[in-house]
Amino acid sequence: MPEPARDSWIAAFDGLRACAALAVFGVHFQQIAQFSPGNIGVFDIERALINGNVGVSLFFTLSGFLLSIPFWRAKTGVARQPAIDAYWVRRIVRIVPAYYLCLTALLVYNGALFDADEVTNVVMHYLFVFNYSNDYFYDFNPPFWTLAVEMQFYVLLPLLFLLVRRVSAAVAWLACAALAVVAYGVQSALLQGVIGGELLAGAMMPNGAPGVVLTHSLLAHLPHFLFGVIAAGYQVVTRGRAAAGGQSRGAEVISVIAIAATFALVGTDLGVSWSPPDARYFWPLLSLAFAAVLLAAPRAALVGGLLGSAPLRYAGRISYGFYLFHYPVMRLVEKLMDIPGTTPAAHPAGFALASLCLSIVIASASYFALERPLQRVGARLARHRERGPRLP
Repeated sequence: MPEPARDSWIAAFDGLRACAALAVFGVHFQQIAQFSPGNIGVFDIERALINGNVGVSLFFTLSGFLLSIPFWRAKTGVARQPAIDAYWVRRIVRIVPAYYLCLTALLVYNGALFDADEVTNVVMHYLFVFNYSNDYFYDFNPPFWTLAVEMQFYVLLPLLFLLVRRVSAAVAWLACAALAVVAYGVQSALLQGVIGGELLAGAMMPNGAPGVVLTHSLLAHLPHFLFGVIAAGYQVVTRGRAAAGGQSRGAEVISVIAIAATFALVGTDLGVSWSPPDARYFWPLLSLAFAAVLLAAPRAALVGGLLGSAPLRYAGRISYGFYLFHYPVMRLVEKLMDIPGTTPAAHPAGFALASLCLSIVIASASYFALERPLQRVGARLARHRERGPRLP
């Protein structure tokens, strides 16, 4: 049975990227403007904005889904093993140039680029390993930490499929599910001091509480990536039976239920009360909802149409630059508002609109002038490197 048209997948996933980026924008807007509106019934708008950081979970789940598809296709014999050279060309071109642009601009602005006291911090940021220091974790641009975790997942993913190369796709799928549970268990044990002991002393805060090195690590977010990998495995192993044959009423229902569950988890106390201890971003329920949307939305006429609408699709295309630049832009707008003696808290709507528009302008410039041209070059280079070394 045929799978949905590739364009329907791309459109839906662009829309999901836009939703994730806007959710993260929302949480930073709330933090800076201290926006505290009322409720809509049982739905707490302020809580939902505060929980906008779940957009990070959606980014991670989507990454796990998309990046693992070539490995699953090779696993099922549909395609050759991915070429490692080509894999890394695509990943580097996608992430590094815009990140380096934003990072370098901020370092110049902050005077840190040539500051001898900041050498270690700067080098660790350029190498994507600054998330192993509590002192450097949120420096320069707080959203950067997710890119360090993302890059470390890029390293892990081929190794994961290398480890399961001799087992069937179904067994590999179950192994990914088991690894997600184990990763959560180990993370919880580390946070509660059951394991680790003195080895983790450097990851603790002076008051003895776990630092962000522990709470925001690759291990802490691995279950989110893996739920995307698991969803991709299900899609490929079943050869599209769950998403075959064009639009489906069942896919529409699943998408609507998953989206409603997402709003319930982030906008009410259900997310906290139904999540296991130490779980990030309401895992596993929220990751299950995201996985369901990834599988069903491209076949849902209403939901897929909304996600694939022109505004959301455009926002999804520029979402990486938007994610990188939106927080510095917000701080810039905050400073500009201070000139006439006002604040984001006094004019939250104006602050949000100015920050959103300026972020879109800068993200668009980054996309058209830097990201898209380099991605095209990277795509050609990756196709050439497809003859390079592959997983055994």
